[in-house]
Amino acid sequence: RYLPLQRFPDLLAHTAEIQSMAQLLQTHYGCDPVRQATVVSIRMVRSPDAKLLKIPLNRSILLVQAINSDQHGEMIEYTVTRFRGDGVELMVSH
Repeated sequence: RYLPLQRFPDLLAHTAEIQSMAQLLQTHYGCDPVRQATVVSIRMVRSPDAKLLKIPLNRSILLVQAINSDQHGEMIEYTVTRFRGDGVELMVSH
């Protein structure tokens, strides 16, 4: 997860009190995150991820990259999430 520190000073100081990043940004910074783009792809797992996900190096993972903006259209967040390929179900709603 990548957020501009200049925009969100002391962000880490607030993470223990709120479970949701969107809620934290709304509550402490008056920012309403809006999903702008999501890219979902499959790739072979790399060594550091294989260790964390507890899978062998010859397996595929689902890689999800997302960009969120604030209510004014300014980019505020970039996330990268990796899922084991053997236990994924996707639901896309619009």
